[in-house]
Amino acid sequence: MNTPKHLIGNALKERVQNIDHDVCEPGDEDTFFVADLGEVYRQHMRWKLNLPRVKPFYGKIILSTDI
Repeated sequence: MNTPKHLIGNALKERVQNIDHDVCEPGDEDTFFVADLGEVYRQHMRWKLNLPRVKPFYGKIILSTDI
């Protein structure tokens, strides 16, 4: 059965199995992020329904090129 949970699990297993331990130093593995976009969407809709006047704010740090 190809449920999203199984697909994600299989992708993670394949990713981990493809790490070449002979040439890969600890911490050298490429980072990756796994998320259920359906859950992100549901949470976003829940936010909009329950908190319609609240807008998300993401702080930014801008570094000068003079450093």
